[in-house]
Amino acid sequence: MVTGNSNIACVAVPLASGGDFSLAVVNVSNPSNLQQVGQLPDIGEVRTMRLAPDGRYLYVGCQYNDLDWEIIDLSNSNSPALVSSNWIGSGVFGFDFSGTTAFVAAGRNILVYDVSNPAQPNLIRSYATPNIALDVKVSGNNLFVSDQTGGFIILQMTDISPPEVFINTPTSSPVYTNTTGTINLSGMADDNLGLVTGSVAGVTWANNQGGSGNASGTTNWSASGIALMPGTNIITVTGFDEVGNSSNATLTVVYQTTNQNQTITFPPIADQSFGDAPITLVAAASSGLPVSFSVVSGSISLSNNVLTLTGAGAVTVQAAQAGNGSFNPATPVDVSFNVATANQSIAFAPLPNHPASDPPFVLTATTSSGLPVYFAILSGPALINSNVVTLVGAGTVTVAAWQADGKTTLLR
Repeated sequence: MVTGNSNIACVAVPLASGGDFSLAVVNVSNPSNLQQVGQLPDIGEVRTMRLAPDGRYLYVGCQYNDLDWEIIDLSNSNSPALVSSNWIGSGVFGFDFSGTTAFVAAGRNILVYDVSNPAQPNLIRSYATPNIALDVKVSGNNLFVSDQTGGFIILQMTDISPPEVFINTPTSSPVYTNTTGTINLSGMADDNLGLVTGSVAGVTWANNQGGSGNASGTTNWSASGIALMPGTNIITVTGFDEVGNSSNATLTVVYQTTNQNQTITFPPIADQSFGDAPITLVAAASSGLPVSFSVVSGSISLSNNVLTLTGAGAVTVQAAQAGNGSFNPATPVDVSFNVATANQSIAFAPLPNHPASDPPFVLTATTSSGLPVYFAILSGPALINSNVVTLVGAGTVTVAAWQADGKTTLLR
């Protein structure tokens, strides 16, 4: 099984171990000197292959145990790479293409996929066929299908092509500077691939700074009095056809005004204890522009807007907004809070009784903080050196385990 173009041929080579195939990529630019340049070891039980018109992607249909179809990237013909394997539960016998749309003859169906992202084909339509479809060809809104009985049918597709929409006034460029608070737009839209040639059902507009509406007209449309906010306004115009397909055109409108002041709202932060979970800082500027944070003082670390406590004491954090072409810098706002030392506990197991003649023994205790534990003899005939106790006579011995903060002590 072979497919390709004037530069490469893709050959499905049966594997000796069973029904699966490997893919061989052959350089055919010089027909008198064919050279294999790449290989993909196992591509399943191949039934059909088709190279897409872009010459980059190979479509492989499988059957029997491998009821799927695959897309293989040939941009590096020396190292073909599997991009996606798409299980559909039936054998695949043919492919055809229209732009970024793939038509797959699979079982008793023609499946229509959006393959603009070959790694994640998206099923957008399906058409049932009376018998198992062996191949498919696309022409306009018609599908020409051959089947296993030797039959031939023609299916009329529903509209899968979105209309085109254009902004012509006040400019066809992507960016426009306006000196007033409103703008008028106009343009054209068409749907030459629709069910009715040139039929556009409607055109709408929306400003990312607020506001939306319907344009007047369709093939030639206009929208008047669109309100602008100071700064950057992204206006999106959307054209719809009669079955709901749509496409967009955008115009970035910069409305230049004298810079406005802005303020920052930065809520207070409750006091914390060392060891508490990181704090997500939240603040907002009246301009809607993003707020940045910085550490003024304290034992903390800051990553983006997440504050991590690294010690106890007073902490001050600042929120700021630097402004842009429409807004002056905001007055920074500081928020302060305290971080208390964390509580800790000592684990010091009870000590067994010892004869006065026993050799020195080692004391062991731990703190929940992981800090070192210290020991002292409070009473009784014993001496201690670090954590080693030496008995010097008979009687009751009391040992204290403590941590250097002076707040955590345990007696034994």
